[in-house]
Amino acid sequence: MEGVINVRSDNESSISINKPCRRALFTMLLLSILLLIPVKTFAATITLDMADSALVGSTVQVNGRINDSTPLAGVSLGITVQDPNGANVFVDQIRSDAAGLFNFQFGIPLDGTEGTWQVLVAGGNVSAKKSLIISKIATTSQPNQLATNTTGSYSSGSSSSSSYSSSSGSASTSTSSSSSIAAKPAANTNSDQLAWNQSLVSPAASLSFSDVIPSYWASESIRELFRLGYIKGYPDGTFKPGNPISRAELVTVMNKVLKLAPTDQNSVSFKDISTRDWFYNSVQNTFNAGLVKGYGNNSFAPDKSINREELASILIRALDSASSVKQDSAGKTGFVDDAAISPWARDAIALAVSNGLIKGYQDNTFSPKNQATRAEVCVVIGKFLSISRK
Repeated sequence: MEGVINVRSDNESSISINKPCRRALFTMLLLSILLLIPVKTFAATITLDMADSALVGSTVQVNGRINDSTPLAGVSLGITVQDPNGANVFVDQIRSDAAGLFNFQFGIPLDGTEGTWQVLVAGGNVSAKKSLIISKIATTSQPNQLATNTTGSYSSGSSSSSSYSSSSGSASTSTSSSSSIAAKPAANTNSDQLAWNQSLVSPAASLSFSDVIPSYWASESIRELFRLGYIKGYPDGTFKPGNPISRAELVTVMNKVLKLAPTDQNSVSFKDISTRDWFYNSVQNTFNAGLVKGYGNNSFAPDKSINREELASILIRALDSASSVKQDSAGKTGFVDDAAISPWARDAIALAVSNGLIKGYQDNTFSPKNQATRAEVCVVIGKFLSISRK
C-alpha cells in the first residue's frame, strides 16, 4: 500500500519508506526550516520636506512621501497644522499618488502666533510630525515665496456639486463684493473642471492670476482665500473665475475653511462615494458635521455643479453651527424671482440676505438655479469668514 512505512519482521533493523512517504517527510522538514528563518518586515514611513521657518502672512509648501519597501499609492492622509497653543489652524485630507508622493500648502495668518508650530501628517497606520518656526521678522532660512513643486498627490479630479433634495437644502452664493455687484453670469456656464484641489504651479509668490485683474469685482476675495490656502488656481496661472464649482469641490473648500476633524476612514455614507475618491474625506467630514446631505436614492452626485440656492443653504448651516446666524428672517427674500426659489431653500436664502452673507443681482433677481461660479464662491466664503469671526 502506498504511503505506508514498512517495518521488516525478520529481526533486521532496517526500515523501508516508500516514495510518497519520503516526499511527505521532506515537505514537513522544509516547512520546519522555513518557519525558523526570520522574516524581514517593512514598516511604512512618512517623510516630510519643508522649510524650518516662515513669516506670518506667508504660504508654506510641504512635500512628502509614504512608503514601506515600495511606494504606497492611494493612501488617505490626514493633515493638521497646530499653532504654539495647540489650536488647529489648518486641516485637510489628501491621497498619495502612484509614486507615494503628496504635497500641500497652507497659509500663515497675518495675526498668527509667533513660535513653534507643528505640521502633522497621518495615514496608513503611520504618522510624521515636523516643527515650523513662525515669526514676524525673516530668519536666514525664511521661505518668503511659495515653492512650485507639482509632484504631489493633489488631483484636479472631477468633483461636483449638485442640487439638494428638499430635505438636503443647500446654498446660494453672494454675487457682490463689499463695493460692487457682480455681472449676472449665464444660467448654465460650461467650462472645464475646477482646480480647487489641484497643485498650483504659478503664479505663487505674487498671489495673482493672469485672468483676475486688480479691478475685478472679486479680486480681493480670490487673493485672500488663495493666500490662506483654501483655494488654488490652474497650472497655466489662471483662476477661471467664471467657471462653475461642483459639490465635491465645494465641500473640499468648506472642509479647509472650517478645519473639520478627520472622520472614520472606513465609513461611507453614499453609494456613489468611495474611500478611493480624492474628495472622500471632505464629503464625509461635511456630512458628519450636518452641512450637506444627499439625495433620496442615497447618492451624493459629487460631479454635479452646485447652484446658488444650494450654496446658500450650506453656508447658513455652517454659520448656524458657529452660532453666528441672526434668526430674524420671516422667509421672505424680496427678490423679484422669489417664486423660483425652492421651498426648502427660501428660509436659508432669506437668512443669508439678512445676515449680509449674500446679495442679488442689479435687476433684483437672485437666479437660484444658476450655477455658482468660482468668483461668487470666493466672495461668499470671504463674507462667511468675516461674519463667523465676530
